[in-house]
Amino acid sequence: PQIDPSNVEIECLRDKFGDDFELNDFSPEMIQKIGIDSISERLLEIKSILVKGLDSLGYKIHGPRDGKNASSITTFSHQSKKSSQIFANLNNAGIIASCRKNRQGEELLRFSPHFYNTEREINQSLDILAQHSR
Repeated sequence: PQIDPSNVEIECLRDKFGDDFELNDFSPEMIQKIGIDSISERLLEIKSILVKGLDSLGYKIHGPRDGKNASSITTFSHQSKKSSQIFANLNNAGIIASCRKNRQGEELLRFSPHFYNTEREINQSLDILAQHSR
């Protein structure tokens, strides 16, 4: 989905990160102004929303869910559906994800959200996963 800079959620991000927050300005100065701690906190908020949604849809999470080793990168698979087919469905819907094999050759899906992604975008991704994982 295309990010709409006038979106209410973008306005909420501006409230959180400051009036100068712009989606097209991720210079080192902007990152420093927002603050690494704020960005880290936001990434873990996004991960929490994503993990709860994936759990509710019956996906298996691979890797840390929370704690000091967790990041917003979330790797997952479905118990009965092929990750490559789910990836194709996500791609067709304009959702950016990746499909990779682990060392055992198992296909896994991966989302790598950024701090500027909105809850609406995460929920849209979960909606697509719900449609194609039944």
